[in-house]
Amino acid sequence: MKGTEEKQLDNVMSKAIQKAAVQSPSNDFTQTLMHKIQAAQTSQTTIVYQPLISRRIWGLLGIIFGLLIGYVNLSNISFTAVSDLIEETSDTMGTWNVPAWEFPSIDFSLATTSPFVYGALILVGFLFVEIVVLKRKYS
Repeated sequence: MKGTEEKQLDNVMSKAIQKAAVQSPSNDFTQTLMHKIQAAQTSQTTIVYQPLISRRIWGLLGIIFGLLIGYVNLSNISFTAVSDLIEETSDTMGTWNVPAWEFPSIDFSLATTSPFVYGALILVGFLFVEIVVLKRKYS
């Protein structure tokens, strides 16, 4: 029974295929397609690389970072002198009651530096090298 159904289905399909006309593209199909491709290529805009952080900002961040490192390294500045000056001016003004400021002392000597600081410095160094290498590769 399945054999007869398949034969009937095959006959119906072959008649449908014979009735369907083969469609051919128009004569100017290639020229129209090439014209559309050229129009699409000319309308595309090129992408220009713009960094998220400009060179000025990187320079400013570098200067600020350098100043902070320099300030920390100048540990001979006495913060007690600043607090003494504030106390003297507050005594003379009478109405000011400013408490003495005490800043924590930070020691960045090599003997007491933790491995975390070394790791952070190495990471920053590798990131800098990677950025330079990638910039040269893709420029």
